[in-house]
Amino acid sequence: MRSAASYVLLTIATLAFSRSSTVVSGFLVVQPLAARSITLRLSRPSSASLLLPSVLQQLTAAPKLRESSHLALSQEDNNDSSELSSPLDQPVLALLDTLSLLAFAAVGKASHTGANGAIDVGAVVTVAFPFLASWFATSPLTGVYNTKNGAFSTTLLKGWIVAMPLGCVLRGVIKGYVPPLPFVIVTMISTLVVLGGTRFIYSKVEEGEE
Repeated sequence: MRSAASYVLLTIATLAFSRSSTVVSGFLVVQPLAARSITLRLSRPSSASLLLPSVLQQLTAAPKLRESSHLALSQEDNNDSSELSSPLDQPVLALLDTLSLLAFAAVGKASHTGANGAIDVGAVVTVAFPFLASWFATSPLTGVYNTKNGAFSTTLLKGWIVAMPLGCVLRGVIKGYVPPLPFVIVTMISTLVVLGGTRFIYSKVEEGEE
């Protein structure tokens, strides 16, 4: 009886050991396969990871494109504003400027004439010549006759602030003495009024024709 019981226990222990070894070996086989599949899944790139670099590249390129377009537009504006112009580009406006400066010189000479009120045309031209010469000589640089600018615009102030002081200097060179300060002040104010008034009227006439 004892031998039979021992034989039965030994048989049960053998079966249990064989099953546990099978489970352990199966677990050991399955475990590398699972780890390999996980590794393959991790190493395989997803579609989202493939699209992410291109999206980031487009997002970073957009500001650069906008900046380059703004630079191109600003360069184009600078090129347009830096184009040289001459009185021949706007002959009517140039004639009006000439008449305005002659009127300024005539009013100045009339204030210094005698009781008869006669005005010497030669003297008027002589007074106006330095200012006409400086105005037209600096016009290509100041852009007062640029067709892309209006007749009454900031270019008028640019031309006036450059040409009129230069005209006072040129008059002093011709006369052989430094113009007095009151003459310079009256000249600057008077030329701004006559040139600005004439160009303002001309610009309004042009707007009416359009």
